[in-house]
Amino acid sequence: MDNNEIVHFLPSEEIFEKAVVIFEEQKAQLEKILPQVDIQHVGSRAVPGAIGKFDIDVQIRVTLDQFEDVIEILSKHFTPKHPNLWTETLAIFHNNGEFLIDIVVTMIGSEKDICYYGVRDVLIKNPELLTRYNSMKIGCEGKTYEEYRNVKQKFLIEEILEKYIFNQT
Repeated sequence: MDNNEIVHFLPSEEIFEKAVVIFEEQKAQLEKILPQVDIQHVGSRAVPGAIGKFDIDVQIRVTLDQFEDVIEILSKHFTPKHPNLWTETLAIFHNNGEFLIDIVVTMIGSEKDICYYGVRDVLIKNPELLTRYNSMKIGCEGKTYEEYRNVKQKFLIEEILEKYIFNQT
């Protein structure tokens, strides 16, 4: 998505089931080329009741020994995305198909690894937080993708990561 493109959101009930089917199809395809990895459905399309764009987020969780091989295999099938954000524990790809599918590769146990599935799990377990998350998205309707991304990142850090994921006291 272009940083200046305007974002639009759909209620969960309009696309949740379709997103699950698309994820399961993508997961089956990925398991054929990557049989030894943990594949998770993450992002707002993985959270019942969440408002979101119509995109599918897939997290591939790998060990240190698998990371480079998985990146090499995925590079043959998908387009690298945001290579400037890649680290030794994170890589991002996307498809060029009918539905936007982002594939995030994370090293198991890394901070980014915990963030992806952790945000999903926190939103599923906390209906009040999900309501606030949806309100944040509604407030971003019609804004540019960059504006939305900045607001969303602030919300994720302050409302979820700091309070629920990394403050486990």
